[in-house]
Amino acid sequence: MDKTIINSHFDGISGNYDHWKSKNYYYYDTLKAHYREYTSDDDVVIEFGCGTGEVINAVNGRRKLGLDLSDGMVELAREKFSDIEFHQHDCEEPFGEPGQFDVAILADVIDHITDILKVYASVNHSLKIGGRICITTINPLWDPIFWVAENLGQKMPEGQHNFVPNRYLANFLKLRGFKLVSKGSAFLVPRHIPLISNPLNRIAPRTPLLNRLCAIQTLIAEKIEDYESPSVPDLSCTVVIPCHNEADNIERCIERIPNLGKTTEIIVVDDGSDDDTAEIANRVAESDDRVRVISYQPNRGKGQAVKAGFDNATSDIMMILDADMTVMPEELPLFVEPFVQGSADMVNGTRMIYPMEQQSMRFLNLIGNFGFGIILSWLIGYRISDSLCGTKALYRRHYDGIDIGKDRWGDFELLFGAAEKKLRIVEVPVHYKMRDGGESKMKPFKHGIMMLGTCWRGFKQLKLRRKNK
Repeated sequence: MDKTIINSHFDGISGNYDHWKSKNYYYYDTLKAHYREYTSDDDVVIEFGCGTGEVINAVNGRRKLGLDLSDGMVELAREKFSDIEFHQHDCEEPFGEPGQFDVAILADVIDHITDILKVYASVNHSLKIGGRICITTINPLWDPIFWVAENLGQKMPEGQHNFVPNRYLANFLKLRGFKLVSKGSAFLVPRHIPLISNPLNRIAPRTPLLNRLCAIQTLIAEKIEDYESPSVPDLSCTVVIPCHNEADNIERCIERIPNLGKTTEIIVVDDGSDDDTAEIANRVAESDDRVRVISYQPNRGKGQAVKAGFDNATSDIMMILDADMTVMPEELPLFVEPFVQGSADMVNGTRMIYPMEQQSMRFLNLIGNFGFGIILSWLIGYRISDSLCGTKALYRRHYDGIDIGKDRWGDFELLFGAAEKKLRIVEVPVHYKMRDGGESKMKPFKHGIMMLGTCWRGFKQLKLRRKNK
């Protein structure tokens, strides 16, 4: 998603925004009532992504303030509700002095956010300790339904959006200083149908299976600690770059890696390349003392390359970065933060949260990733949304005893080893980009069969072996 495009979209529809609200009055009136329940007359309330101010005006509070990225929305909000303070502001950036507010409202706004963790950090900045964040988002299952409603002129145009399952939104809150209070759903029937909507919307959120079909996801969380983005953590970090025929990418990849800890080590593992990958990496190493190069022949696969890098790493934390930069090197600090916070022993990147750049993941790869995610989640006992993301991190002390290298890619073996050691696995969302140069090494059918074989070994390792103990 592009923030400029999102802003332009909402500026463009600001004149008709209240028209769409009145057209779907039942939904918005019920949404206001939902948020009113979580505010009192003594609260100081802030709304992120306030639109024209309807929700913030409807809730309780002795002081109320609304923020929105769109100038057009803020101007209309000020005209309608002169007793409420409104500001044009990017919700991904902290606002004002810290700890001013008791309640933060995010009403259907996360669906239009380019960086969820930044918004959570911004909300943390605004709230007092013990303050609450109240969130509603769209259930991803309803995306096609809303698309049809939009095209029939029955719903406000969404523009660029991103519908994220509630379980991931809840997990990300924990990374930014919040404790989950409740997680639920609302609106099985978001339009008013006499004698049907009200009874079903009261029953469905409390009924198993039906609650998964509701249009809206709800979250309530409490701020338990201040979040401060760590600058240079007191941990050393090794970035392993396994690469085969990445001459077009390797130099830029190394240059874009930020310093990640008290020391940063970069190990380039040239996995039997027959182009200039090794030559270029060695040239870069001459001018960048962070870099070491391991080169061998013939090509042995990414799993062996990762093993070679990890076996030679000297830092506290070891992480993998693919040379194609589809996961941006600039986002590697996201993988360090959970270790600094003490909330993870292993971090797995997930590309399945934010919209991907066109063609960055082929359709068959996407389907395979989804299927293997289900299999791996069952095997390791932890919900994994992206089983094939090449960027992972773990403590070097936990690497001992994890057997990798049999799997051509290494991803599954690291997860199986972490599960066997009962390590705490945390996922962080990354923005997935198209590769700048070279070609993808992934062959869906051939490598899919190989991965099934790895899953079978994981089944024996994690399920059968445990039963036999």
